[in-house]
Amino acid sequence: MRFLGSIANSYKRFAVQETEYYQWMHWRWDHSKTTLEGRFRTPYCAPKGKLERHPDGTFTMYIYDPPQALLHTECKYHRCFNATGRTKGEYRVHYDGWASAFTIDGHIQNVERALVEVCAQRR
Repeated sequence: MRFLGSIANSYKRFAVQETEYYQWMHWRWDHSKTTLEGRFRTPYCAPKGKLERHPDGTFTMYIYDPPQALLHTECKYHRCFNATGRTKGEYRVHYDGWASAFTIDGHIQNVERALVEVCAQRR
């Protein structure tokens, strides 16, 4: 039994720690933990993205230089992409409804799903 106990302890030490999707996809927080930056990952493209966390717990998602086809699609799944005018190529992801219903991972995956849908139609 002592041998089995040492196997269990070894397993605990070397077990892979679960991470959030955004960590797995190499999105990184800034020092103040208010801005998360990374790239949306799809088989077709990987545009840069940014998520800003507000003090009230809500988020604002941005995408930079997305495929033009994404900008010309109708609002699907309660999301649209609107130019911010602050930076060239910056678009805010607008959610019809409560964006607070999404987790951070949900925001990223929602945009990645939109990218895959629009890029797959073009091919």
